[in-house]
Amino acid sequence: SRNAAVRRDKVIYYTRTGGGTARRYVNKELELQILSKIRKAMTRRGQNPDTDLIIFDGTDGNGKTLPVQTQWEIFSSADTAIGPHGSGLANVIWMDPRCQPKEKSVKVIEFLSSERTPKVQTGSAWGHWYLYGSLFWMDVHELYYLENSDDKPGSPGTFIDLDVFERTLNEIWGLK
Repeated sequence: SRNAAVRRDKVIYYTRTGGGTARRYVNKELELQILSKIRKAMTRRGQNPDTDLIIFDGTDGNGKTLPVQTQWEIFSSADTAIGPHGSGLANVIWMDPRCQPKEKSVKVIEFLSSERTPKVQTGSAWGHWYLYGSLFWMDVHELYYLENSDDKPGSPGTFIDLDVFERTLNEIWGLK
């Protein structure tokens, strides 16, 4: 029925590998470690990572860009989105603002460049706050890339501090 409760508790990890982009991709080994941390935290949160974790790159199984309707369906089913800054993560606008109060609000962990990372988007961190400043219902946490990050083709990719990521994940989900 139209009034049936819709579950909004999926976790989305946005990856920039495999989606046809060569910028701001997370180092492959680090990405596996990030996903492992997410899965462990989800289990502690009472979720099944096999069914509740969505790895999103904006494409279907054939590498074609997903229709907007499908992207809306994916993001509106989630209460948490994690990943590098990029157009795919902009889909957080579809996450449900009715996830209130704060402890149940929409959670976003975004990986960003800064002046410390001149090899990633020329060290620019502009623009992201325009979007999130208008989405007041979101609990947004920004993790900046480490100095050794590089998003040029053939480089090892971008890096974040895995310990800071784990602490942030535990904080937003109220885990100890």
